[in-house]
Amino acid sequence: MGILIFVIGICSAFGAIGYFYSRGKVHGLQDYIVARNSVNFSLTTATFIATGMGAWILFAPIETTINFGLVALIGYAIGGASPLIAFWFLGSKMRQVLPQGNTLAEFIQRRFGGISHVVILVVMVFYMFVFLTAELTAIGQTIRLITPDIPMWLLASIIGFATTAYTSYGGLRASIFTDGIQFIIMIPVLIIIFGIAVSHFGGFVEISSRLALRAQDKLDLTDQPGIETGIALIIAVLAANLFHQGYWQRIFSTRNTAVLKKSLAVSSIIIVPMILVTGFFGLIALSVSHTPAGYPDIPAIALFQVVATGLPDYIGFLLIVLAIAL
Repeated sequence: MGILIFVIGICSAFGAIGYFYSRGKVHGLQDYIVARNSVNFSLTTATFIATGMGAWILFAPIETTINFGLVALIGYAIGGASPLIAFWFLGSKMRQVLPQGNTLAEFIQRRFGGISHVVILVVMVFYMFVFLTAELTAIGQTIRLITPDIPMWLLASIIGFATTAYTSYGGLRASIFTDGIQFIIMIPVLIIIFGIAVSHFGGFVEISSRLALRAQDKLDLTDQPGIETGIALIIAVLAANLFHQGYWQRIFSTRNTAVLKKSLAVSSIIIVPMILVTGFFGLIALSVSHTPAGYPDIPAIALFQVVATGLPDYIGFLLIVLAIAL
């Protein structure tokens, strides 16, 4: 019950922040949807990172590292930054071609006609549905792994309701501002969890030494399956996120093209170490695993197995805060 109240408290706080920030700031439909040409550099950078980095980074990069090694993780990190690099070119061009635009679908309609427009709309809606489902599932699973007594549907409902409430009222402005708050939270919390975990397991040298004995192949940067997986992830993440409506909205919300390019460049640089740091928990899990095969029981939840291996109890609370912020 304590964890449930904790989650409700965090979600209520974000809901209140989003509501009070956006009061009196939304003037018309366009302002509600894209907050056109109004967001400064620091907030644009924060919202691009928060949009791209979801609760999935607590699962997917770690599983990738355990299954395919360090080189695949590097590919994943590059893949995470690749949409922002692409939008550095595409976003500025789209602002020039459609200065009053809202989404990729409008450009497709003008350039290729009605049928293509419908196809793109269907793809974008389907992708955003999958994205939202994955995020709510990930946050629900994160908290359940820490406290299994709370139903996952209840956790997803609480977070989904709170987010829907303040974004329905404040539109994109509320979402972008809370992204800024979430960014301020997620970076230091991730660093704290990572630092404590590395220190607890003996530091980088000790972890590397154990890996050399238990899973040397996972450190091989020339491993063919790892390289192939890394390349596939770059292509997959880039291609999928080109249909991410959240990114397109933020391209038009940025104050001007110069701010957009600068924000995208900085965001792409920050995202790479974020994914590398979370993925490194996969290497930690490999270094301490006691299974006969030398692998964690369930690679996708290896982070939580690492946290459960003697780390202080407050790390679990920090993980919940991190997951909700993500």
